[in-house]
Amino acid sequence: MPPLLVPGFAAILFVLLIGLDAAAPGGRGFLVVTPRNVDSIAYFSTAHSLLFDRDFDLTNQFAHMLSRPGTERTRNSRWVAVQPRTGLPSSPYAIGYPLLAMPFLAAGTAVDALTGHRADGYGPWAERVFAASSAALFAAGLFVLHQWLLLVGLQWTGDARSVRRWAGVATLWLAPATAAGYYAFTVMSHSASFFAASLFFFAWWKARDSNDWQPWLAVGAAAGLMTLCRWQNALFLLIPAVYEFPYAFRQRHWWISRGAAACMLMLLLAPQFRQWHTIYGSYLTLPQGPQFLAWPPSRVLHVLFSSHNGLFFTTPATLVGAGGLAWAAWRERTTVLPLLLGVVAQVILVGSLPRHWHGLAFAMRLLISSLPLLSLGLLYLLLHRGRAAVLAWICLGSMFTLLSAVQWRYEFVPRRGPLTVDEAFAEKIDLGTAYARHQAMEQAGDDAEALEAVLERFGESRVLLRRLSAACDRAGLPDRKESTDARLRRLEKDLLF
Repeated sequence: MPPLLVPGFAAILFVLLIGLDAAAPGGRGFLVVTPRNVDSIAYFSTAHSLLFDRDFDLTNQFAHMLSRPGTERTRNSRWVAVQPRTGLPSSPYAIGYPLLAMPFLAAGTAVDALTGHRADGYGPWAERVFAASSAALFAAGLFVLHQWLLLVGLQWTGDARSVRRWAGVATLWLAPATAAGYYAFTVMSHSASFFAASLFFFAWWKARDSNDWQPWLAVGAAAGLMTLCRWQNALFLLIPAVYEFPYAFRQRHWWISRGAAACMLMLLLAPQFRQWHTIYGSYLTLPQGPQFLAWPPSRVLHVLFSSHNGLFFTTPATLVGAGGLAWAAWRERTTVLPLLLGVVAQVILVGSLPRHWHGLAFAMRLLISSLPLLSLGLLYLLLHRGRAAVLAWICLGSMFTLLSAVQWRYEFVPRRGPLTVDEAFAEKIDLGTAYARHQAMEQAGDDAEALEAVLERFGESRVLLRRLSAACDRAGLPDRKESTDARLRRLEKDLLF
């Protein structure tokens, strides 16, 4: 793989980001802190508060961000409610992404100052450059992941040329074929988490058989960073624990090196403990509340196979990565089985969430941190057998996922709940009609008569029927509402899993 391929791909990513932002319909731009997304507002506000106020009190930031048009629902979210114990607004999100994005906010503010805009961190360039941090962190994650795959691949086979070629494929497939590519264009923590997890896997692989304390300091730092980005990433600490267990307590140098990693981990986590204490009044807490998890996990199959964001359904190319990782774990049990167990732990955790789809979200975003491990599984397949079939499946899966992302982003299909057979498959073939119908619906607004005309012109769709039902309800047309709801129920008889 040419050494400039990953940086070149990153450049293409940024050009695509700018182009998509310019072409996006109103309110759906990519280089913005989305007003309807409380996560994005909280991440931006945390970075702003740390940079300008040097604290975790987001009162000033929320007063500004939640007063903007489009934030009416967000400002009433329980996730930003004032905590009675401290009198400060909530922010139940890990702080790793805001910390990593602070330099971008500072750079954007500097551009605002140079171009005559407000230089208080709320200027147009401050927001745009901050939003671009997600794509930058995704590109950085791809670079680190590629280095790790090269390292592992060369240990699996001595054919350096083959390893370079297929490590490149096993890196770059993530952009079109998985949720990681989609969330590189959002102001959320997933790209930061992907980068930090890739860094942890790389650092651990290099240090795993060493008793020197220096490489284990790097492991501890990477572990702390990935946990700061998303707390669920702490489950990846099972990987070194499982790998080390047969050899634990061997000698004094083992204790020193692993102790250094543990100390570095706790040092990196200190800012998170400080934020919890400042906002919630406790150094250890679960900000989402005890109801956030439900044991035993009952939705593991939904996490993997549901048409509502299931990993293998919405991003089917991941199936070959998971299969390759399982096969590698069978043949390389000492080194790869712990990695497979890390993925299994993540799936079980997400399956314990009452809402496994995790809000208004595209694809299985809660497993983005596990994607580097699926890339490893893909590399194993590409190095050993079935390349033509694997590559064909990745291409088909990428096409399916990209079309699904377009459907979801522009609300051509319902954003909540399972899909129908037509929504999941047939409508992907005719996105032009879906786009024309969407434009006609936007022009019709909440006018029941106009929406009826759209229905006559384009035929039935659940999105249109739901809009029409709500319009009939507001217009006081109960008979037409009941007729519309009956048509909607008929369509929903074909819902998938």
